[in-house]
Amino acid sequence: MTKYIITYFLQFGQIDIPGVGSLQLIKKEAEFSDGIIIAPSEIIHFEKGNITPSKQFYSYLSNLLDISNEQATIQFEQYCKTHFTDHSRITFGNLGSLVKNNDEYTWKSNFESSDYLKNIDINSFPNAQYF
Repeated sequence: MTKYIITYFLQFGQIDIPGVGSLQLIKKEAEFSDGIIIAPSEIIHFEKGNITPSKQFYSYLSNLLDISNEQATIQFEQYCKTHFTDHSRITFGNLGSLVKNNDEYTWKSNFESSDYLKNIDINSFPNAQYF
């Protein structure tokens, strides 16, 4: 089930986990300021809360598993109850982990877009005055 959660998150940029919270991919476009192209950024933001997944998610899951929406809802909620109750760390592939400590969840991200995308100072380029 975790692989379906990751796939959905990567495709739609958000996943809601009942009784835990929501993971969102937040994107910021590149900007130009004072001769510097400020790199775009992407972060994974976790918001705690008792959130219900969307009908779109259950439809997506039912199509992948070739079951009804109702059955997808039941299976996902059962997965969340058992998996998130029994584990202190839930890993989402290379993206990061939800860590449970005293019934509180926090997000530990493995993804930092700044590791891959850097600012560009065009003032150091030859003929920079033309930019």
